[in-house]
Amino acid sequence: MKWRLPVLLFVLVGCEGPTVPTEGGGGAILLEAHPEAMRTPGWLEFADLSLRATGDGKDPRGPHLAGWILGGLFEPVGNVVGVVESAPVGRVLTLGYLELRTRAFVKKDSASAPEVPYVEGWQDTETGGFYPTSQVRRASVPMPKNVDQTADGS
Repeated sequence: MKWRLPVLLFVLVGCEGPTVPTEGGGGAILLEAHPEAMRTPGWLEFADLSLRATGDGKDPRGPHLAGWILGGLFEPVGNVVGVVESAPVGRVLTLGYLELRTRAFVKKDSASAPEVPYVEGWQDTETGGFYPTSQVRRASVPMPKNVDQTADGS
């Protein structure tokens, strides 16, 4: 009987792991950064910057980008479908970058650089929509210094 309390305390103390507390109490144990069950396949529609789930049974309209929806965040997969070659005529537009994860817009002449991944294009200041003029820009991975960078090894 006396050994049960120390064993119980040992088990409880030893059960540490990656937990995510919530404000309402409790928490979740996560074994990977973004578990499959928490992500929803879908796409970003540039016309209104809305996130659409694949399971909704609707098809993308206009320029869009496939990816994963995690809460209000978006993780792109692949490239933009329907890149715009030039800015639409008759609209009030601002040139800049759309940060894909948060859907925040950064003006091209802004002092801050956009967070990757992002897409270059035009923001419609009246509707809030976006006209993408480039494919997805992702972080470049620097090449290690000890690797030959020429094809012939010289």
